[in-house]
Amino acid sequence: MPIREPDPTERRPVTRNVTMSPMSTRKLTTSFRPRRDTQIKIRGRHFRLTIDAQRGGEITHLQLFGGSAWNHLIGRDDQTFPQLRLRIGRTDFALAHDPRARIKRFEATPDRISFQITAVPAAATGRASPWRVTLGYEIHAEGAVFIDLKCKCAQQSTSLAAAAVCLSVDRHLTQSAKYRDLMFSRPGDVAVSSARVAFGVNPEKSFTNECQVIIEDKRGLVGDVTCKRIGRKGRFVWSLAETSRRLPGPVRYQNRLALALGAAATGTPRTNVIGQRIYHWINWLNPPTDADWFPTPDAIDKMVANHATMLILHDNWMCRIGVNGRPHAVYDRARDDKAMRDTVKHAHRRGLRVGLYVRGIERYALDSRFFERYLRRNFDGLYVDWAGPHATAHHERAWPPEPKLGDRHFSSDGTIIPARDYFLHTKRLRQVVGPRGFMICHMGGSNGGILANLAADGYLPGETGADHNAFADRDTAFFKGMKGGVTCTPWTLDAAAYRTPEAIAKMAAWGFYPHVLIGIQRKPAEPLFPLDLDDPLYAFPLTYWRILSTIDVHRATVFNLPSDNVVAARCNRKNLGCLIYKESRPAPDAPRHLVLIANTSGTALKAASIELDRDVLGMSGQYQVSRIDPKSARPISRGKTIARLNVNALPRWAINGFLLTPSAAPNAKK
Repeated sequence: MPIREPDPTERRPVTRNVTMSPMSTRKLTTSFRPRRDTQIKIRGRHFRLTIDAQRGGEITHLQLFGGSAWNHLIGRDDQTFPQLRLRIGRTDFALAHDPRARIKRFEATPDRISFQITAVPAAATGRASPWRVTLGYEIHAEGAVFIDLKCKCAQQSTSLAAAAVCLSVDRHLTQSAKYRDLMFSRPGDVAVSSARVAFGVNPEKSFTNECQVIIEDKRGLVGDVTCKRIGRKGRFVWSLAETSRRLPGPVRYQNRLALALGAAATGTPRTNVIGQRIYHWINWLNPPTDADWFPTPDAIDKMVANHATMLILHDNWMCRIGVNGRPHAVYDRARDDKAMRDTVKHAHRRGLRVGLYVRGIERYALDSRFFERYLRRNFDGLYVDWAGPHATAHHERAWPPEPKLGDRHFSSDGTIIPARDYFLHTKRLRQVVGPRGFMICHMGGSNGGILANLAADGYLPGETGADHNAFADRDTAFFKGMKGGVTCTPWTLDAAAYRTPEAIAKMAAWGFYPHVLIGIQRKPAEPLFPLDLDDPLYAFPLTYWRILSTIDVHRATVFNLPSDNVVAARCNRKNLGCLIYKESRPAPDAPRHLVLIANTSGTALKAASIELDRDVLGMSGQYQVSRIDPKSARPISRGKTIARLNVNALPRWAINGFLLTPSAAPNAKK
């Protein structure tokens, strides 16, 4: 189906079909006709872009979907991307000035579109430069765009005063109600700084979208590539040459740009971790025998009694855990094969999904097929530590490769950020766990942006000190949690502020799903997290978990998230957060709705009312209302409703839930 010209005012219907096949909304579409069209228009689930051969083959329009409308990231100011410019003498030459770029090698599948465009940078007068440029595009349905940049000059020698590429975000977007950007470089690393942008246009919401730009290789045309923010918000310039120099010819140069595009995750097919209750078994206490490391059947039974849905087994599940890549881990077998199989079998019998620890810097891990040996595809999953291409660059700067394990490096000194390779690795991880399995990624201090999470279900912040103030306010939580691109499942171990009634109320109101970490003490003076699940230290999320347990969250889509610009409910109290989980059920049963509310202020709230948007939520007829007892998860009948809920006064940081079940007469009218 042809893609129409991007229209920033266009609105998409806000109703959602939660019964789609797992990958149905991730497909790419294009109307491009080789040898006939000069523009390539591509549309994905949450992004659409135009590449124009009459503008040097650069991206001339780029939009991201924020829940109810398309928002221009590039193009309204007539700018392009990557906006390649060269300066020869006193003349500036721009790739976008070539009106006759040639498109070749176009290939398209629902998951990936690739092609090459060759062009000649030209002056504003039309005078051609002696340089020839090829842009090799590779666009993935998840929202990853890679551009292989190849520049060559056939002259025996040529002068070059400057060269650069640029991300210039539309000015109107930088003035949005919610906008943040930053230049990212992990402290101590030597790779090129990347750019991260997050935005949201609704002042009543938060960040709905994420964008990240990475230049892979630090090597420039002249000297090293450098990144600067120049002139205004949203303008990042990567200099490929800053010093005027005569270059001996012929000159050939190659680098790669990565553009990652994210949007809020509200349910399947984008994410399988909505509403999950996660126990994370670390057990670093007095290292036991191999078989005794695993949680006992009684411990697993207690997890289930506390309404858990997932069990993550940390690094000690394997025979050699390594130490963050020095030495590397060995994934060939579990520390105790029988104990591992017994643990997984009992967890599955009790309905728990199991995730195994793996490091993103150890790409060879999947070759051992440990997942296939112990876990179930399309049910279980992976917890990926040291995730992201920045973590790979950091690791390669610090340590040499270990070839006998299949460990290979992209550089000897950490000067390459392998964005494309890491993204393809995450797609391989996704293939391993399956479209209905799960993958949760943790980047720590390498948290440069959304690329590492495009194929993941969840992102785990909270360990690094910079994240410890995340729940100070909503926008900080959404920025640090990358909620404009992925579901957030925080690490609650290292920041006591994550385990307070305030933090849990905000997580409930904003759609965060915390890990409860078992069996660790960082330092003698710090809290001991024992193996006893009845310890009061682990009680902090239980009210939240009980309320979520009243529906099958694996079938749920969440509405009214601050990261999704669709208003599904309105409250008459400012600090009363409200999310609605729509649970699809097998026919002929109609969907149920769990309305979860939380007082996010430090004071009690008076009685309130909530008006649900029936069109957005796909509601029909009357609903039986049951208030969920927060101590027992028992439903207590509260009459019937069409769309309004009346809520009693709420103490500070209180969490409540209401289950709406269709009445016997589904066609009842208001």
